[in-house]
Amino acid sequence: MKNENYKKITDFKYSLIGELHEGLILVKSQNNKYGFINLEGKEIIHPAYDYATDFKEGLAAVKLDESWQFINQQAQVVISVNYDEVSNFCEGRALVCSRASLSRLYSNKVYGFIDKSGTEVIKLNYDFAWEFREKRAAVYKDGKWGFIDLEGKIIVEPKYNFAHESRNDLAPIQLKERWGIINLEGEESIPIIYSNMIQTESELIGVELNGKWGFINRNNETVIPFRYDNVEMGFNQGIAVIEINGKYGCINKKGTEVIQIIYDEIKEMYDGLIAVKLNEKWGFIDQHNSIKIPFEYDNVTSCYDGLIGVKLCDKWGFINNKNQTITEFEFDFVKEFISNDVAPVFVMNAWGLVKVNI
Repeated sequence: MKNENYKKITDFKYSLIGELHEGLILVKSQNNKYGFINLEGKEIIHPAYDYATDFKEGLAAVKLDESWQFINQQAQVVISVNYDEVSNFCEGRALVCSRASLSRLYSNKVYGFIDKSGTEVIKLNYDFAWEFREKRAAVYKDGKWGFIDLEGKIIVEPKYNFAHESRNDLAPIQLKERWGIINLEGEESIPIIYSNMIQTESELIGVELNGKWGFINRNNETVIPFRYDNVEMGFNQGIAVIEINGKYGCINKKGTEVIQIIYDEIKEMYDGLIAVKLNEKWGFIDQHNSIKIPFEYDNVTSCYDGLIGVKLCDKWGFINNKNQTITEFEFDFVKEFISNDVAPVFVMNAWGLVKVNI
């Protein structure tokens, strides 16, 4: 396989290649062992673990012979723990769980949190929990959801049917099939009246009421009227994907339709280009609805730094944002670019990394 427009960074030898986190990429070997490589393809931590998570806050959780440990990027063991499951550290806390010693109605496991010394700072007292976000975590106990702080102090007693993680100081909560939002103090800042809700990084919140979707602000004031069948994605780079009668388009934060509602599918915008599907073919448009890459591909990745993975006649290759072919269509599958010009590709039942030359 020779092509001067790309360079193999690794051999095609992995059964999994993850995303880039803190400079390292999680990989899984063909014999089902986990390790880490860098963007140059060098194995920084040899695949030797039965399971592993991405690096976060300088540590990765790894499992070997039924035992969990947290290692640093030099593969040194920093924390050894005795739990059945662990998660990454988030805001200095890692979610851990063990099998319950006594029969429980809602779960046969109990959950709590440890700190970076391995100390169990929040006892295994919950039936489930989400990771910490914005110094609070949603916890599930006896069939209801509430919130605790980093020390385990209860902010909101478990009383909701469901709760999401916090974003922008707001956390969606559900009670009796209706959704609302609480703030960091646990106050219900958005009343629990909505049929559905979509979290967003924007100050605008997508909500459903009486079968239609619109957008409200943090004061529960309607900013964009309830006229859409669905909000597919919240605002990203100033536009949101909406649906009417099975077709998709985009609006801006004033509710103005900036992309016609005519497409079968829309992906998020990157590098000023939006991947859209029309009549079973994918192409790219800009924010002004001008076609930049014609509708001729069977599938596409998002545009990343001027490069795009595209599928044509059952094979994948790479083009640039001017629709010029960069590589031959010779890959069985490609993932989104993980950094600049580096992408995971799948060939003959194995993954590898390639560097695409623009």
